[in-house]
Amino acid sequence: RIEALRQLATRNTARAAELALGALERPMDNFLDYTVWLTINDLAEAWVAAVKSGAWLPAGREKQLEFGLKAIEPALASEILGKLIGTTGVPRDGAGPWIELIGSAGGPAELRQLFEPLLRGEFTAAAALRTFAALGDAARLRSVKPAGQLGGLAALLGSANAPQRVAALQLAGAWKLSELTPQVVKAAGDAATPAAERMAAFTAL
Repeated sequence: RIEALRQLATRNTARAAELALGALERPMDNFLDYTVWLTINDLAEAWVAAVKSGAWLPAGREKQLEFGLKAIEPALASEILGKLIGTTGVPRDGAGPWIELIGSAGGPAELRQLFEPLLRGEFTAAAALRTFAALGDAARLRSVKPAGQLGGLAALLGSANAPQRVAALQLAGAWKLSELTPQVVKAAGDAATPAAERMAAFTAL
């Protein structure tokens, strides 16, 4: 299988990319994992073109989609995410893999598509917490933030939802938003603030 994957890498076709990612549906080990990673990078342009044209559909292939997006260059991954999410945006109930995929592979524009509905309170409570986590992971692991102004996070520090206040404090720290320091200091120093929020505030500071 390893040899077959490396041969597929020389074909530069969408079919070769489809077959390479299909290897993920069989038992894997570290060597095969790395070989698929190498191969899909070699075939990245052909795969991206196939996804954008609709020749390669992600339905039922979510595992393959996630692997491919994490493997290829961020700019190419953003092209795919932009095409798949389209104008409808991320489902408000968080259905599907989109929140985590954007967090792990999305660029500033795609992260903005997560941040805007979060600011507007459009996500369900569970989807909102997943969104906070995805935005934080993008900042910590890839040093990528949403495009545009981020100061709107200030309103979420005063959310009526306690877990969301904790998540907002954590995100303020991950984004290093110094303009929110007064609010974070207040949360850290107020003895009436729940322990989880105070800990999040101290960590953010």
